[in-house]
Amino acid sequence: MYTGAFWAFLLLGLVFLLGSYNGLCQSRSQVRKAWSQIKVQMKRRHDLVKRLIPMIGEGLVKEFDLPQKLNQAQYAVSHEDTPCRCVSAEEDLIDSVQGMLGVSLKGHPVSNRDQLVTWQEEWISTQNRIIFLQQFYNDCVMMYNIKLNTLPFLWFASLAGHRKERFFEIKNSLYSEFSNINSMA
Repeated sequence: MYTGAFWAFLLLGLVFLLGSYNGLCQSRSQVRKAWSQIKVQMKRRHDLVKRLIPMIGEGLVKEFDLPQKLNQAQYAVSHEDTPCRCVSAEEDLIDSVQGMLGVSLKGHPVSNRDQLVTWQEEWISTQNRIIFLQQFYNDCVMMYNIKLNTLPFLWFASLAGHRKERFFEIKNSLYSEFSNINSMA
């Protein structure tokens, strides 16, 4: 009788640990999925920058070193598995685009203002998506990190290769909106 209870208890414990481990793996997968969604939107933003270059003009593009910064951001997004390593390249790219667009609107002719207005709307939409996905990613990271610090995960998480994830943090000015292009006409 005691051996049957022992085996039942052992089996129940094993099922509990396997279920806990699967929950931990699902949380880590959720973090990776959230990061993948951010990468998709960053690639969309890179495509928007490529479309902006002919609208602005070669002189400003070279002055703000946009092609090099775009290449660095694209490389970081495609070769890094965490957002922490991509943030610097993305910040440089966004600063260049915002500076270039500001200078272009103030003193340089823009060939097709309607195209630029449409571009700006797509840019802001993409930025908003990235902000939303950043919040989602950080929520997933928070839940995953909490699991890592609670029982029973605390006992076996590090042995199974689970490590804390870092939050996706970007400076606030990164997502500031451009001035309204229509008012600059």
